[in-house]
Amino acid sequence: MDTSPPVTPLNIAIQTGQILIIKKIIEHGANINLPTLTGCTPLHLAISNDKTYSFEIVKILLNQEYNCEVNHYMQGVGTPLCLACSKTETKIVKILIQENAKVNQVGDGGKTALQIACAQGSEEIVKVLLENGAELHSEDQQGLSPLEIATSSNFPAIYSC
Repeated sequence: MDTSPPVTPLNIAIQTGQILIIKKIIEHGANINLPTLTGCTPLHLAISNDKTYSFEIVKILLNQEYNCEVNHYMQGVGTPLCLACSKTETKIVKILIQENAKVNQVGDGGKTALQIACAQGSEEIVKVLLENGAELHSEDQQGLSPLEIATSSNFPAIYSC
């Protein structure tokens, strides 16, 4: 993940999994929506981080009083929801949806979160997305639907979702 300027203390704390420091930095007014030049927000960074700390950091960032932007688009990656789907982070997908992530927002390559989850073969995430209004018949820039993507990725079990 590109962390080109501005590299902030918050970004560094997220990358190193420093939970207490993250909380203190935010309490002292850090902008949790400040993107790098490539559009990487602290939320994108937390999702792409080590799985050991990513969910806990995401929960901190999504605290209601901080007003975290859950639908910010990052070039080459997409939204935080798209990123969580590509990382097969089911718990993060669920919490992003609870915080009003747009399940049908188009990400990188014209793909929705559902298309990304189908490409990854993540049945659980596919079910969560469908239960929350994901469009089953949407097409990406190549004209492929989620089911076609699942088939071409050799994940036919997605059909049972």
